[in-house]
Amino acid sequence: MIFVNDSPLFLSLQRMLKKISIAVLVLLAAITGFLAYRAISIGFDYNFETFFPRRSKDTDFFKKHREKFGSDNDFVLVGVQNNSGIFNYKFLEKVQKLADTLATLPDVEFVLSPTSIKEVTRDPLMGLPNEMPYLRWKQDSLYHIDSIRIFQTAELIGSLFASDGKSLCIIIKHKERIMDDKCTQLTQNVNNLAPHFQFDEFHVAGRCIGQSFYTGLMKGELVLLLVSALIAMMILMIIIYRNVYGVILPLLVVGLVVGWTVGMMELTGKSFDMLSNAIPTILVVTGLSVAIHIITKYFDHIKEGWNKFDSIKDTVVNVGLANLFTTLTTVVGFASLATTGIKPIDDFGLYTALGVVFSFVISYTLLPAMLYLLPAPVVQAAKVPTRFLWNNMLNAVFSFITRRKFWIIGASALVIASMIYGITRIEENTRLLEDLNNKSKLKKDFVWFGAEFQGTRPFELAVWVEDSGKTVLDKDVLLEVEKMEKYLAQHYGVGFMLSPVALVKAANRSYAGGDPSSYEIPESDTRFQKITKELKAIQANPQIKSVLSDDFRSARIQSMIDDIGSNKAHQQNLDFYEFVNSSTDTSLFKYKLTGTAELIDKNNRNLAWNIATGILIAFAVIGIIIGLMFKSFKVTMIAIVTNVVPLIILGGIMGYFGISLKTSTAILFAIAFGIAVDDTIHFLSRFNLEIRKEKSVLYALKRTFLTTGKAMIITSVILCTGFAILGISSFLATRNIGVLTSITLFFAMICNITLLPVLILLFYKQTKITSEPPLTQKK
Repeated sequence: MIFVNDSPLFLSLQRMLKKISIAVLVLLAAITGFLAYRAISIGFDYNFETFFPRRSKDTDFFKKHREKFGSDNDFVLVGVQNNSGIFNYKFLEKVQKLADTLATLPDVEFVLSPTSIKEVTRDPLMGLPNEMPYLRWKQDSLYHIDSIRIFQTAELIGSLFASDGKSLCIIIKHKERIMDDKCTQLTQNVNNLAPHFQFDEFHVAGRCIGQSFYTGLMKGELVLLLVSALIAMMILMIIIYRNVYGVILPLLVVGLVVGWTVGMMELTGKSFDMLSNAIPTILVVTGLSVAIHIITKYFDHIKEGWNKFDSIKDTVVNVGLANLFTTLTTVVGFASLATTGIKPIDDFGLYTALGVVFSFVISYTLLPAMLYLLPAPVVQAAKVPTRFLWNNMLNAVFSFITRRKFWIIGASALVIASMIYGITRIEENTRLLEDLNNKSKLKKDFVWFGAEFQGTRPFELAVWVEDSGKTVLDKDVLLEVEKMEKYLAQHYGVGFMLSPVALVKAANRSYAGGDPSSYEIPESDTRFQKITKELKAIQANPQIKSVLSDDFRSARIQSMIDDIGSNKAHQQNLDFYEFVNSSTDTSLFKYKLTGTAELIDKNNRNLAWNIATGILIAFAVIGIIIGLMFKSFKVTMIAIVTNVVPLIILGGIMGYFGISLKTSTAILFAIAFGIAVDDTIHFLSRFNLEIRKEKSVLYALKRTFLTTGKAMIITSVILCTGFAILGISSFLATRNIGVLTSITLFFAMICNITLLPVLILLFYKQTKITSEPPLTQKK
């Protein structure tokens, strides 16, 4: 229907549209205010237990194991070094004062210090227990004698005393599973003590230390990345549009998208973690896509002399369908991550997908309302040299593509083959602190403990008996368990192990008057029975309870090892299983490797399959979406193949550059696919419109290439730049998401402007052609 601008009907329509626009803005403002209020209350959390596999028998087993014996990581290690050696009175006096101070800190249950640990021996005649310090630090004349006894005591070296005699380790046992503010407070309290004692070196490690450090770093990173992304996008908008509307409106959209998404996160009880910390920055980038297409189409109509009402109407109608489908494909890409069974990844995928939905809703409500209420912008047409530069470049590229179709196919096949070989070189591997920069103090501290002591990676082995008439303290069972411990010490790299075997050996040494050679399971059945009887009598002792269950039918073997990485740990686990099954009598007992580190490793080993399942689902759903759009199986396959190639390149790059498969890299495939396919859909949508005009495939393809090529390149530049911003993060996981996604999207752009047109020329068959103008005819 055509309206006369000053007709009553047109004026009435204008008034109605103005009221609707104002109502839309008021509603958006109310929603934004509520969600922004919630957003400012969002918390930060780095609880690595959320990376445990959900709905897993292994996780359930560990939780029951932990209920019996306590957690395997509720401790803080404080390492101090004296370059001239630990047997120095002034140094040891400071160590004792430090230990005494640490014991007074809130949430600390007890402190185990080298200066206070005691050896229990038995009187040879009466058998009465007698406690004597291993290190009589107040009497320097006894240092030589004490040092000999200390270095002959297996359980002390690598746990409390460094083997080079220059460092000591104080172990702080804090309350179980303290989180957030209490972890931060304990960390600050421990670190604040360092300047007061002036040790040559002072190092700290432990779950609380790591959690506090990560949480603090995430808060700074969130602001840095978000501000950097907004500045980068603003600069790009200024370069592209050179217009206030073109800068302010898209940024206003992404501002609301971020606020709404973060508000929904807080409303549903989600805190920022290592992965979700990147969501706001990602949404700044991906949220611009829909807004840019709307603004660009609107500006084009204004340049052509259209009035404001018709420009908005045509923009919403003609760009809307393509934007709807590209939003759906991006949502599917992110939402496919929810199939992993790992909560942080599931949440990352779902909340980012929600943010993409918000970007569509906000763009198609806020922008039409704002554009209608604001005066029509004064938009300058692109300068003639600039327009000719783009046209000449795109014409040259298209001409090259049509002349070198088979060359492009051959080059693509060569790249795919070489990248598939690279994929075969990818290894699954993860380390506890690999996300941190090597210069980070936290990482240096953990590395120091790995070099000087047993390490910081928890080692946990559960042992139990199924025969109701036996216990783990039976001699035949302990002898088999001892075989496992000897193997672990010699071949696995496990240091001193706190276990039932260790308790019995220590008791036997005590009965032998502290003779180091008696640190063994006693051959005498009489002494063995006496020892086990005493252990059962004092089962309420915290040290006994941390190793033996109340019914003595299950036990834990606990230790620490160096952070060897999940790949090496997995291989050592397989070797360990082989040894136990072939060299011990497993009819007497059952065993299972468990613990926090083991669960995270298992999670990563299953991650590749979970992600692959999600990507296959995404392929299927996106294939259905494209099939519904174009009603052509052939077009669907062309689109899928075009976007699989960048994923193969991503895998090849990871293999060639030694980037291992882990949480932060496995999710890239789903992210990249969901975003990269958007340009393909825009290209095919325009091609579909052109081919419906009953022109030849070549003509329709050229018109599509010349009209969408510039937009595809600009969009890709924006996406690559935005994701590249994440490369400044201090977290390796966030850097991986940013840099590798940016690289993948770059190759996706190359595929969309080269491989996609070639596949259409080779495989798309037209059923009917009518009159067509010359290929060089201008629109």
